[in-house]
Amino acid sequence: MNSFAQNTIEDFQKKTIEVNGIPFNQFNSITQDQEGYLWLGTNEGLLKYDGYEVKVYKNKKEDATSIANNEVEKLYVDHEGILWIGTQIGISRYKKTCDCFSNYYLTSSIQPTYIDTLFKGTSYGATNETVHAIVENQNEQLWIASLGDGLFQYDRKKDEFIPFLNQSQHLYSLKDRFINELLVDQQNQLWIGTQAKSKDTQSGLIRLDLNTGETKIFIHEPENFNSLIDSRVTALLEDRQGRILVGTYQTGLHLYHPREERFTRLKFDPAQPNTLHTSFSRKKIFGDYAAVNFLYQDRQGGIWVSAYNEGLYRFNIADNEMLTYKYNPTQSSEFTSNYFKAIH
Repeated sequence: MNSFAQNTIEDFQKKTIEVNGIPFNQFNSITQDQEGYLWLGTNEGLLKYDGYEVKVYKNKKEDATSIANNEVEKLYVDHEGILWIGTQIGISRYKKTCDCFSNYYLTSSIQPTYIDTLFKGTSYGATNETVHAIVENQNEQLWIASLGDGLFQYDRKKDEFIPFLNQSQHLYSLKDRFINELLVDQQNQLWIGTQAKSKDTQSGLIRLDLNTGETKIFIHEPENFNSLIDSRVTALLEDRQGRILVGTYQTGLHLYHPREERFTRLKFDPAQPNTLHTSFSRKKIFGDYAAVNFLYQDRQGGIWVSAYNEGLYRFNIADNEMLTYKYNPTQSSEFTSNYFKAIH
């Protein structure tokens, strides 16, 4: 993505993606493969775009080699150039040789009605098997997280996904936690952003050292201003300098300090409006405070931040400049709302 000199929506050019004259307007995930094709995850299938034409992949009940589900939540290209597709009922692997898919369905460990109840009255669809995150570690091991079924590691030899940290007896078991995000840092540590399924379980940011197996959890501590502002972690990013940023509910944005194992809460300061922060909106979405949707670093080093329905922010670390992009319904705009789910 290019750097922008002005904080106007006109800096963006809207690209209409149409199939048979019908436009696609909502995208959940975006990635680009090693051949340059742009892949777009939507609620109506997977799109492959070459800059001119679009091909749509949809589930066909009579075809076991079609994509697992039409609601595509996450896309990831691994070190071998394989495209992995996280859907609402499992994960698919794209096979270029046949232009088809291998599908992996994750075993549910809790009643799906719980998730239905959690998101009742919202526009968000989810199941226990919804794949929210896909990452690779330094040993080229693939990890995926489903919303309600926990963490899985891919065994390339057996071609199957193995549950990990999902045993209830483990101190930081993921069985009783939703997983919102995954990150593997430069130290080969797996960071797991979680949210409790019930009041009996603790939300938090779990760090798993893949070299030693050591685990630790970071949570909100009311009397500790160097802790997370909210234990429910929704976004993670390690920038090119190795700094880890953490997004949470209450539009919380934090910088992690590894030596002291503490966080700096990046709050808005009217005296320093160009300092990296989120909007810290107190507006409630579906009865709860907004969460940071994603964190992204572009080629120029700029950090992009999006909070639910609060617009898009870009912070330029080099010149300490913060740019804000928001949709205004009273003006002509390339944007259609202030809700952003993906950037590439």
